[in-house]
Amino acid sequence: RCVSSDRLANSGLRVQASCMAMGQAAGALAALSAQSGCDPEALPMEKVRALLRRHGAIVPEPVQERLGK
Repeated sequence: RCVSSDRLANSGLRVQASCMAMGQAAGALAALSAQSGCDPEALPMEKVRALLRRHGAIVPEPVQERLGK
């Protein structure tokens, strides 16, 4: 698992649901990147979120949007 976290958060990353969600997000990003012919970091995150939602993933709104900023 290639992920960075602090010591406290690390225990939660070992949960299988977290691993599945990270893998699904990585796969979605790779697919969108291949389809659009651009680097993953160039893709708008809302496109990735939309694809994940279409595939049934639980995707919370970014903190800024939840705070109305």
